[in-house]
Formats: sequence, structure tokens, C-alpha cells
Amino acid sequence: AIVASGVARGRFTIAGRRIRFPWKLTGFRHQCEFVSFGAAVGVAGAFGSPVGGVLWGFEEASSYWPAELTWRTFAGCAVCTVLAKATKAGFQSMPTTSFIEFPDVKADFSPWELLPFAVLGVVCGLFGACFCLGSRALGRWRQKVFTKAKPRLRVRIAEVLAMALFILLACSVTTFLWGCSPLVDGSDAGDERYYAGNMVQAHCPDGHYTDLGTLLLQPKHAAIKALFTQQFRGGAHFHPFPLLFTYFLVFACTLGSTGMAMPFGVFVPHMFAGSCLGRCMGMLVQYCFPDAGVHLGVYALVGAAGQLSGIVRMTVSLTMILGEITHNMRLMLPLMLCVMSAKVVADIFVPSCFNVAIQLNPKIRMLVGDWQDAANGIK
Repeated sequence: AIVASGVARGRFTIAGRRIRFPWKLTGFRHQCEFVSFGAAVGVAGAFGSPVGGVLWGFEEASSYWPAELTWRTFAGCAVCTVLAKATKAGFQSMPTTSFIEFPDVKADFSPWELLPFAVLGVVCGLFGACFCLGSRALGRWRQKVFTKAKPRLRVRIAEVLAMALFILLACSVTTFLWGCSPLVDGSDAGDERYYAGNMVQAHCPDGHYTDLGTLLLQPKHAAIKALFTQQFRGGAHFHPFPLLFTYFLVFACTLGSTGMAMPFGVFVPHMFAGSCLGRCMGMLVQYCFPDAGVHLGVYALVGAAGQLSGIVRMTVSLTMILGEITHNMRLMLPLMLCVMSAKVVADIFVPSCFNVAIQLNPKIRMLVGDWQDAANGIK
């Protein structure tokens, strides 16, 4: 969206140098269309979801959407998705997977599991509302502390360094303190229908693994894939404590970084955190019904959708993005149920984190009307 905005105006800045183009789109309408187009293309390329990108641009990034923008955005999202996947493979092949990979295409669920999916959505909605309330409180505090008259640049730099140091120590020290678990010799994954993953060895001796290190010492896309995995080689599995610890760690760090002078993101961290919470719910259901054949990866996927819905309040686009990631349309019903449950619950308390950020910025002028009525009285 930022790049598209600069292109639409015929200029943008790179490394402190302003670059001008020989063109400039006239009219506020065309500039808004370019911003919507850029936002949709960015989501499509990041998650390998062309249809989800179009829906995201329509649902979240736009207040104005003409008919001709639909096919233009869809064409751009399709081209961006193809190029992103080809780049990921080094232009040697065309992989079907995207940045976030769901390994079990044949994963399914039973009708009775819709009840725990709905409960998971309610829990995610409550946590999402807590995040948005905390984000609003922290944003108001930052407005009082960091002002134009006293920007306190050294304090902001020290704040970033302190957060980075805290995350580094939390991920490394806790993994070491948690210890290792032994692998079972000759115990491979039992169900041949599903992908068999591998846990991270990290500092553990041969024949051992660390489930907390699998979550905290890997890139986030690899950790999310591990959470989506039903079974692991050598009898490895996740314990409840690492999942809950990782959830609250990511939740607290993402909340604490709100308004900080460094990019932290919302989508991937909360997708990761929601996957941890969803897998915990799946383990609880599996404990209560051990013979039901519960797929823990499905619960992790649904938890990721619920966590994101409770914070950013996306519905249609979020469901489609995760549906395209899984390549499994059978999971659309639990995704929709959890997404709507989380959104309805969170909307009772506070609007989305995006609306909170807009209201906290006095430089942004929004059109009066239904949006202000839906903002739940934020001033």
C-alpha cells in the first residue's frame, strides 16, 4: 500500500532520496484505488492467496471500490502470487505451497467438533478484545510521553533495544531451562494419511528434542507449520506448557511493541499465537475423547483464524486466505464458525486494533457517518 501510494503520486523516498516518476495520477479517487490495489497485492504475494488478497483489499483496505478495480486487482494478485512462488523456488519450479504451509491436505473434522470450534472462537474473541483494549491504553500513554515538544528519541531507541533483548533472552533461556525430551526408537508416525514432521534438536543431545525450541528457535513460518502438523517422528509431541507459554509471550510482546519505533507486525505473530492456543484446545478435546481421531493441526488452524478475527475483525477475506493456504475446502465451515464467533464477542467490547490506531492518530480525518457509530464511542 505504501509503495502504491508513492507510485500513484509519482514519487516516493528510498534511503532518504526522493525518486520521481514521469507520471502522476490526478484525482483522489485514482490514488485511493492504487492504495487498495497495493494492499491487496501485498497480501496475495505474502500468503499465496490471490482471491484472499482481493477480498482483503475490498474488506479492510478500502472504503471506496469501483467495479473495474475488482478485475484489475485480481489480475495483479494473480501475477504477484505466481512471481512470489517462483521466487521462493529460485525460479526452478512452481511450488503449490505458500509462506504459511498446512501439511495435511486430507485433514477433516467431525460435526460434533463444531462446538469446541465455537468455544475456541469465543476464547479468541475475549483475548482479542483484551489486546485491542491494551493497545488503546498503551497508545494513549505513548501520546502523553512522546510528544512533538519532547520526542525523547533516546528513550525510544532504548525501548527498542530493551524489547529486542527481552525477546532474545525469553526465547533462548526458557528453551534451555525447559529441557529436552527423549525420542522413542523405532516409533514413527502411525497414520500414513498425514505428514510426519520433525521436532528441533537445538541444544539437546542426540535422540532428544525440544518442543519449546521448535516454537521459539525457528522462523515463524516453520513453527506455524509444526503447529499445523498432526504427528511427529520418534513419538515427539507438544506439551501444554510450551504452547501456553509461547501464546502469552507472543501476545505480550506484540502488545508491548504497539507504537514502538520498530516494525513488529500483527498478522503473522497473532496467527502464530492463535495456532498455539488452538492446538491446546485440540489437546483438551483429544484428552476428553481419546478415540475420536482429533486432528490437532485443524484446531491450530482454526485457532489462528479466531485470534486474527478477534484482533483485526476480518471475516470473509481471512477465511478465504486460510482456505487457500490449506488447499482444503472441507475446513471452511469450522473456519467460518470460529471467525464469526471471535468477531461477535470482540465487537461487544472494543473495535478492531486498526480502528483504535486510526482514532488515536489526530492527523487522520475520517468521513462522518456509519464508521463513527461503529467505533463504540472512542474519542
